[in-house]
Amino acid sequence: PETPGALLVLAHVADRTQQHAERERLLARARDIDPENTTIIVAQAQARFDQRDFEGTAGLVGEAMALDPESVDAHVMAGRLALVQG
Repeated sequence: PETPGALLVLAHVADRTQQHAERERLLARARDIDPENTTIIVAQAQARFDQRDFEGTAGLVGEAMALDPESVDAHVMAGRLALVQG
């Protein structure tokens, strides 16, 4: 599959089966295809968050918000990050 949507679904499956490297690879491929897609960027942020890479999460959330300041998913991820970081 070479569409961002299909790659996002496969990344979700990889996440559910604990294949973290595959999840990251699929999300990176989706982003290569559609680099300004905030859904993909937030999914990458979620993957980084799950790996406790909070600096990487923050950078990706910032990118998503810069592209779409009204992105609910980006704001939710920013909130989750703030809760974890205190």
